[in-house]
Amino acid sequence: MKCTLIGAGNMATALINGFIAQGLRFERLTIACPDLKALDPFANNPAITTTTDNVEAIEDASLILLAVKPNVCQTVCEQLAPHITPAQCLLSVAAGVTMASFAKWLGDQQPIIRCMPNTPALVGAGASALAANPHASNSHKTQAESLLQAVGTVVWVEEETQLDVVTALSGSGPAYFFLFFDHLVQAAVKRGLQEDCAKQLALQTAKGAALLASESPDSLSELRKKVTSKGGTTAAGLAQFEQHDFAQIVDDVIGAATLRAKELAQGG
Repeated sequence: MKCTLIGAGNMATALINGFIAQGLRFERLTIACPDLKALDPFANNPAITTTTDNVEAIEDASLILLAVKPNVCQTVCEQLAPHITPAQCLLSVAAGVTMASFAKWLGDQQPIIRCMPNTPALVGAGASALAANPHASNSHKTQAESLLQAVGTVVWVEEETQLDVVTALSGSGPAYFFLFFDHLVQAAVKRGLQEDCAKQLALQTAKGAALLASESPDSLSELRKKVTSKGGTTAAGLAQFEQHDFAQIVDDVIGAATLRAKELAQGG
């Protein structure tokens, strides 16, 4: 695969490090960014070509991974438009930039795949959802999926609009968990536990619970029931969630984030 990555920020760096860690083989891997300093970490890697010229970077590339800020997507795409071909697929990780916008800038025959990754990709534990337009071939989809699998789990959604919910769930989701972990730690510290100890226990509990839920054939509801003894400590804690309508709070959080994702996609 000949792959070009445009951008060298945090997400781009996470993806590249994932490719390297997983031993992905490329016929050619090119990274383009106007900032020479941003390219420095990759300059001495013999498997990577670096350049400040986006047009030069996409020559003969089968997959062009666009990892720039949403507000510069139009500028980059209009620069590429005279040079990109329908044989090349654009894979965008820019939040809120729709396929309709890319079609407007690049032409309505351009293969486009949108991806909503998240920051745990930095440690190879990301969650990415992808959506493709009708012009993206099976080969393009396979290439995109193999790239994102290098930094975590990949799922496909049927409709592009579902990426708004994905943004609210897994895109913004790490922040929800960080907030919850922080409150767990502070509540334990308030009751006499040392902060380092509380943090270690909270994070390992979260990691273990996620791993158990991933590997168990039981539903999330069943797993919760199995750890909740009648009249026990877990039941007492869960009762507080119910008393404060935790389900409604979570629904409101996802609803608000989904609405904001839709607004951003519409240029709001």
